[in-house]
Parts: sequence; C-alpha cells; structure tokens
Amino acid sequence: MNSAGEGICGLDLQGDIAFANPAAATLTGSRVEDLIGKPHHEILHPTKADGTPYGRDECPISAALREGASRQVDDEVFWKKDGTSFPVEYISTPIRQGGTIVGAVVTFEDITERKQGEKALRDSAMRFRSVTQSANDAIISADESDRIILWNRGAQTIFGYAEEDALGTPLTRLLAERFRSLDKIPMIGKTVELQGLRKDGSEFPLELSLATWTAEEGLFYTAIIRDITERKQAEAKLKEANTELHALQLQLIQAEKMESVGRLAAGVAHEVKNPLSIVLMGINYLADQLPTADGDARNVLQDMEHAVARADSVIRGLLDFSAASVLTLNAEDLSFVVKQSLLLVKHEIDRSHVKVVKELAEDLPAVKLDRAKIEQVFVNIFMNALHAMPGGGMLTVRTYAKRLTEAGHQVGSRKADHFRLGDTVVAAEVEDTGTGISADQLTKIFDPFFTTKPTGKGTGMGLAVTSKIVALHGGTIDIGNRKEGGVRATIMFKAQEKG
Repeated sequence: MNSAGEGICGLDLQGDIAFANPAAATLTGSRVEDLIGKPHHEILHPTKADGTPYGRDECPISAALREGASRQVDDEVFWKKDGTSFPVEYISTPIRQGGTIVGAVVTFEDITERKQGEKALRDSAMRFRSVTQSANDAIISADESDRIILWNRGAQTIFGYAEEDALGTPLTRLLAERFRSLDKIPMIGKTVELQGLRKDGSEFPLELSLATWTAEEGLFYTAIIRDITERKQAEAKLKEANTELHALQLQLIQAEKMESVGRLAAGVAHEVKNPLSIVLMGINYLADQLPTADGDARNVLQDMEHAVARADSVIRGLLDFSAASVLTLNAEDLSFVVKQSLLLVKHEIDRSHVKVVKELAEDLPAVKLDRAKIEQVFVNIFMNALHAMPGGGMLTVRTYAKRLTEAGHQVGSRKADHFRLGDTVVAAEVEDTGTGISADQLTKIFDPFFTTKPTGKGTGMGLAVTSKIVALHGGTIDIGNRKEGGVRATIMFKAQEKG
C-alpha cells in the first residue's frame, strides 16, 4: 500500500481517516499524520468542483458507509491543504467483518493529465467540426463498408441531402451511376474528376480528393469534394474564346491572302492577257502559212495553241477573282437561281450520264443576291461534282429555309459567326456520289490555285472565286464528305427581312 501510486485512505464508521498511504498525503499536499483522525469529507472534498458546498448526505464516499455499496466517481475534485483542487477518480468500497460494515477504503488518483487530454480532444473535435462545417467544399467520411459517418454543410449545399438523410447511406450514391463501380484504391492520395449526382437527380462535374485513416474500429475514408461546374463553364468559355480567336486569325490571314491574290490577279491578268492574244494570233497566222502536208509543224502549233488556251483559262480565273467584289444585288428566289444554273450545265450533265435529283422548295423567303455571280457559284460546284463522277452517278440539289435555333459552325454570338441565333436562312445543298475528298485536301480547297484535278485539268481558281462571292453576300459555304460517300456542298444566305 505504501508503494502504490494511487492515494489510499481507510475510513472508520464515522468517516474519519484511520490510515493513509504516502501517495494520499502527496496528492493532497499534506503529511500522513496530518490526515489521520480527520473527517474525510472536510479534508478531501468539502465543496464541489464549482465551489458550492458538498453535503455529507450527497457524498458518494459516505454512501459506501451508509449503504454498504461501492461507488466509483470520475467527475469530482479533491482539495489540497493549500486550497487548490485537482480532478480525481476514486472508488469507495465498504469493509465488512462478519457481514457488518466496519469502515471503507477510498482509492483515488489525480486525473489532471487525463482531463487535459480529454479537453484537448474535445477542443480538437470542436475545431475540426468548425473547420469542416465552415468549408464550402463537401467533407465526407465513410467507414470500410462505404457508409457515411461525417457530413458537413458544404456537402449538404452541393448534394442537397440534410445530414440526417446522409448519415449511414452509401458514399457511392453521390456519384453518377457509371462511376459507382470504380475502385477507390487507385484514387487514394490523388485528385480526380468525376460526375456527381445531386438529390434532385441532376449530374454535375466534381473534383474529388480521397484519403484513408485507421482507428480501432477499422479503416475509414475521407473525401473532399468540390463542385467544379463554374470552372468547367469558364474553361468552356475560354475554349470557345480561343476557338473564336483562332477563327478570326484564320479569317484575317485568308482575307489578307485573298486581297494580295486579288491585287496580283488584276495586275497579272491585264499585263499577260494582251501578249497572249498576240501569241495566239501569231499561232493562227503560222498555221495558215504552213503547207498542209507539214504534219510535225502543225502538231507543234497545236501544242502551242493548247498551252496558250490553258494560260488564257488561268487569266480568266484571275480576272473573275479580282472582279468578284463588285455586286449588283436584287431580291431573288434561290430555287429559281439553282434551276437556271442547272440549265447552264445541261449539256455537260447529259454528256456525263449523271442523274439529277431536284428537291427545290417553293415559296422560299427572298435573298439579296447578285444573280449572275451566284449562278457562277453553282456552275462551279456542279462542274466539280460532275468531274467527281466520270463514270456516272447521282447529283442531288435541294433548297430549304430554316430558323437557326442552335449554336454551331458559323452560328452564335461570336464576332467570327456569320449568323445569329434566331436568324432565318435560305440554304442550298449539292450532293454527289463521287469518291469524296481526302482530309488534308479539305482544308485547302478554297485556296487560290489549289486543285484536286490532274495537272493541266484545272486552274484551282473555281472554289476560291466561289468562296469569295459567297462571303461577299454575307453567306457561308461548307464542303465536306458524306457518310454515304461523295461530297456535300452547303451554301447558306440570310433571308431578306419582310417589310
């Protein structure tokens, strides 16, 4: 007893201290002889922890003497000789002889460090809860069976579930169905982007950081989840802005290129056309002067004539390109313009054995067009389609009007867009059943002098002129491959407003 670390006091039936060990004296700041014979109640705990008087009839130690029952208490204080107190845990056990209570033994220990530790733990828990509850992000913990054990206000805001509705439910129900079977292990210690599922059933993008921790009860997971809807929207807007900027840059480059080519075309065409005319006159003169029998010389002159004709064709293309900017606009019916354009290539259509399918809408809204130049546009497109079907095929031409209700290529609020949502447009589509155009060529088809035809078979100016004419009308032209095979060219113009 003397070597015990706990304080031990023996009490007689009157509650006076009959014996005390050294630890009891040390803990109470007294000497053993000062404790012997003194009433325990006045010496050890005359008042409660808050300083209010502690009556004998309330004293658990005295109850062991009165009632003969052991009492264990850990929420009181004992007082020292110097008037200070310390938190104590004690056990009061009655002593019996022959079934009669003859006294009691009180064993006690100073639990100051334990109380401080408990307070620190409570403070830490309060700070943790304060931090978690004030966080905008969702902070959620789950046990090894995936059941939620911690749910903060951020989680309630993001997912829509109140804490009482979330606790005990599976963590995976917060994810979109397609993500629920993912293994958590590879995500531990990382930040991943997934799709969350709110209480109302709506999905949203989230960023999840997952960590694990262990306790006596087992393994636990804590997830910090951030709603990144606004960030994704900002990224989409940034991407859209970059796309718009890139489109504007390409348009600027193309416009500068076209302007340069136009100036060059006008100058070269006028400078070269007259000398070519003189050369052609000379060839014709020499042909008249040569004897009929001189076959070799005539073959040379024919080759020269073909070369000059080829050069003249290029010059005409240059002149068309440089002169395209002058428009004479009138309200026109696009279906009628298409019909007239088909008549201009009727001979070539008949000779190529291509079947023409016309799906031309009636009563289309009027479009402000330079009819002659738009006929030139359609003739260029029709001829390209016929050349793509040397063995025959089908040429489908359709017209229609529609109201633009969805943003898309050249449709939206960007500066680079030709049309706005809500605009009514009149469109023409030309489809062939040829072999199509390779992906690398599709990006170049509107460049001056670019052609997919064999050398000597095309000037490469047709689609450049076509694109320029359509752009001058405020329209768009899009050429791409069809899934069924062949090429589709789509031309759109804004409908003329009524009134």
